[in-house]
Parts: sequence; structure tokens; C-alpha cells
Amino acid sequence: MGRKGPRFHGAALAENAAVPEHVLERIRAEGPRSSLDFERETGPTKDWFGIPENAVRAVLEAYTVTGMIGLARRDGNLRYYDLLERLLPAEVLAQEVPEREQLRHKLLSRYRAHGLLGAGGAGGTFARIAAPQLRNELRMELLELGAPLRVGTPPHSGAAAVPHPPVTACGGVG
Repeated sequence: MGRKGPRFHGAALAENAAVPEHVLERIRAEGPRSSLDFERETGPTKDWFGIPENAVRAVLEAYTVTGMIGLARRDGNLRYYDLLERLLPAEVLAQEVPEREQLRHKLLSRYRAHGLLGAGGAGGTFARIAAPQLRNELRMELLELGAPLRVGTPPHSGAAAVPHPPVTACGGVG
């Protein structure tokens, strides 16, 4: 099983039975928490190198990916997580966004994060968004919408894409 993706995160929650509820209880009661706010717990979840991973860290990551909690702040490399209902307005949480639109937005955010990218991304940039055929359809939809823009030099004209409108270093449109 891969290190990232729905199967990994579902397994991290299932394989570390007591940890998920304990983590949520603490966050509900005490507000934003980091993995360092909990006792280290080892379980069957493995890190990139096959070494047992801190189950609390794996659960925090899995809950973030599944939408139970979100990133409240960072202190250097340390992430603090809180309940989404404390991080986002109720009207935002109540919105139902079709899955295809979510995937299209995720694909566009990868273009924005990386700048100039070819259709296949770079080194797995798009690998976990969707299957290749669906990713290509989503990319074509984005190109039709004008975000991102096709760019290139002959004979590769239109082979790559850049985010549009241009995004400044501070994240604003410039």
C-alpha cells in the first residue's frame, strides 16, 4: 500500500483503533493540538522506510485528508490541527461541491503550486488526483476555461501550461 492516498489514510485510522477517538477528544476539549501534544504511540502504520510511525501523527494526517480536522497554524515545521467547524464558517462547510469540480480545483492548485508543467506533471505531481484518463479530461476542461494557459516553443507549442492569471509570490493575483 502506498504511503499516501485514501487506502493509506483509511488504514491508519482502522489499524490504530484507540488513537483516533482519543485525538479527536483532546482537540475538541483543548483546541488546536500538534503531534507533540500527545504521547507517542506506535502501531502497525509504517513510515516511508518501513519503520513504525507515530500513530498519533498518522491519525492527524489521515483526519486532515478525510476532512475531520484542518491545519490551524504552523510553528516552523510543527503543524497544529483543529476541528474544521472552528476553522471555517458554517456556510463554507455547508456547501456541496461536486467531486469532479473538487478534482478540477485540485489539479489547478497543482499547476499554481508548480508553475510551468507538462500534461503529465512532474514526478507524480498529479498521480493521486485521479486516474490518467480523468486527469486528462480535467486538464482539457481547465484549458478550455483559460486556467492554466497553454505555452511552449515550436515544435512543442501548447505542450505545457502555466497558471492564469499569474500568481504573485505572496499568493495574490498579479
